[in-house]
Amino acid sequence: MFQSSGKSGKRFIDDYNAENSETISLNQLYDWQKRLKKGGLPALVDTRGAHTRGKSSISDEAWSLFCDLYLTQQKRSIALCYGLVKAEYPDIPSVSAFERRVKTDLPELVLLRYREPIKKFKDALPYHIRTKKDIDSNDTWSSDHHTCDTLVLDKRGKSVRLTLTVIVDIRSTKILSFKFRASPGDTSVIKMCLRDAMIEFGIPKEFYTDNGKDYKSKELSSGEESDLTLTEVLGIKQIFAQPYHGQSKPVERFFRTFEESYGKLFKTYAGSNAVNRTDATRMTNKQLAKQSYIPTMDEYISHAADFVDQYNSSASTADEMDGKSPNEVYRENLHCKRVVKGMENVLSRLCGRFEERTVQRNGVSLLHNFYYNDSGALLPYFGKRVIVNYDPEDLSEMLILDKETKRFICRVRPKAITPFRRATEEDIKTVKREQRNVYDYVNGYKPHRTTNSEIMSLVAKKQLLERNFEEQSQDGKDEIETEIIETPIIEAVNNAVEKSVKAEAHVDEDDEDFFLTYYNDNKEDFA
Repeated sequence: MFQSSGKSGKRFIDDYNAENSETISLNQLYDWQKRLKKGGLPALVDTRGAHTRGKSSISDEAWSLFCDLYLTQQKRSIALCYGLVKAEYPDIPSVSAFERRVKTDLPELVLLRYREPIKKFKDALPYHIRTKKDIDSNDTWSSDHHTCDTLVLDKRGKSVRLTLTVIVDIRSTKILSFKFRASPGDTSVIKMCLRDAMIEFGIPKEFYTDNGKDYKSKELSSGEESDLTLTEVLGIKQIFAQPYHGQSKPVERFFRTFEESYGKLFKTYAGSNAVNRTDATRMTNKQLAKQSYIPTMDEYISHAADFVDQYNSSASTADEMDGKSPNEVYRENLHCKRVVKGMENVLSRLCGRFEERTVQRNGVSLLHNFYYNDSGALLPYFGKRVIVNYDPEDLSEMLILDKETKRFICRVRPKAITPFRRATEEDIKTVKREQRNVYDYVNGYKPHRTTNSEIMSLVAKKQLLERNFEEQSQDGKDEIETEIIETPIIEAVNNAVEKSVKAEAHVDEDDEDFFLTYYNDNKEDFA
């Protein structure tokens, strides 16, 4: 009708709408004309409606660009990505079309993979459903570190978060040993926890840990070739958990229970995120250390020990525990206890630290002290490398081993006996950190070293200023009035001084001391 009318587009639309009570727009008319020329009559078919549901007018190029912008960990909004795509493809449909397609075409797993951290995606992957029914107590132990959510006062009076390291039996979930430290967990504290657990409960068959460097240390991990590897010596198979996989850490459940049932009892519970701190802890750690309600490190650890005992004795609702406590399940499933001869002494040494040192004239140097043997057993090893074995919790004595044969050479003690003789490894490290802090502090005030020429220049300026000051002072003396203070005592003293000067030339030794006589005669006036 429009093509045969001979009218302009605007006039035709006005007349047509008036005659047919329609509301066709001029843009619609021109769009239809464009479609007809481009695609013929089929192009004029209305593609909206149920018969085309699921299809989209978004071009493949535009959708690909949108996905490139949207599927990133920056988590850009649909509106932002749409605006950027529209700048490249102006003819794309409205933003609502993209919102609908995101819901229909992008599955949840795809969003997790590309818009979330990789850990969330891996936690959503299928995993083996483990059963503990086929293992016994002491078959497999696990260990991990946890930064506590409660702030406490350490031995130096500072507000800190403690690090909790535990050993747990997988079959029974029983906590076999644990230690709190004011410093991060490391291989040393793992071995101390293992020592305590093995002395009381025996030696496990497997040790299940994460992939942290402290668990892969050459002193602990059986993956390293070393005669002194703890797991290798004791015949323990070490198994490493799948990285970043929540299902791979059975000890994590205990840490959650610990914070929910114990950590939150304290007013200084601050949570794992600083954003979620309570009002009682929403201050600097220095300010918090002055509050009366913050517990000391010893108080917190003492009550934590009671909590662990309670946890081991309480009925569990976990799978395969049958409503029994960890203690009960541990006893029921303990069928074999592996031990070694001289258990306590052997484990204390094996779970200690092993470090190589060179024998010097004062013995071996370790942790800023020298250790020596008075019998001369180290003399044949002067200048050679040896192995030092020590207990991190008692530095009063160490063992020296031959580096090649690993045979015992002698025991050594500190050459310098100091109040720190019974200090622990952590005490020594703490003192060194404090010393570094002092050095850093005083270095901030390090003065500028003035050269000799600069000093001479300052001296010259000072002398010039003094001369100027003296001249100004002399010039001003004539202008200053002088007031003479006269009192009877001052007059008497002057008279006495004049008499003593005159008589000084012929005073005999037997003469009475004039000033003493004067003082005795005028005591009341002086007073």
